[in-house]
Amino acid sequence: MNAGNAPEPIPAEASAPQEAVVSAAAPVPQPAEYTPAFRMDNDLTGIGGWLILVAIGLGIGPLVRLFGIVTDSQLLFNGRFQAAMQLKPGLEAIVFYELVTNSFFLVYILMLNFLFYSKRRSFPMFMIFLLAAQFVTMLIDHLWASRFSPSSQVFSVLQALVAAAIWIPYFLNSIRVEQTFVN
Repeated sequence: MNAGNAPEPIPAEASAPQEAVVSAAAPVPQPAEYTPAFRMDNDLTGIGGWLILVAIGLGIGPLVRLFGIVTDSQLLFNGRFQAAMQLKPGLEAIVFYELVTNSFFLVYILMLNFLFYSKRRSFPMFMIFLLAAQFVTMLIDHLWASRFSPSSQVFSVLQALVAAAIWIPYFLNSIRVEQTFVN
């Protein structure tokens, strides 16, 4: 013992291993309100996320196509519009084209609704086909109608192009789409 009742110093080599063991076992302190900057959600199955917008579109789609069919049918078969159709030869063909494409898309969207809600594996490819076909039919319709009216609206063509540009990559690359449509 020392003369001044001071504790004896512990040799450095004896204390080093104990400190290493203590620091390796001690958890890293986190602030109380710590939240990770990025969290992976492993449950991406089911109709959620952006697929809710697809569900809304598939729900409204048949109504929009049905309205187009009724409008085109009135133009073609109502006597009030027959005089206008006679003044511009070829206009009747455009309206008939719209009637046929609206009828096709009505049936196709009803089939897509079945595939969507039964979560069929084939749904994404059929949806991609719909998006591409809508753009092509809108473009044909616009180019054809611009012969009769140079001020034909290009908005619907751009709308179909933007929809295809956004949704086609989504259906090709989405993990949620991959994990939801598995039947």
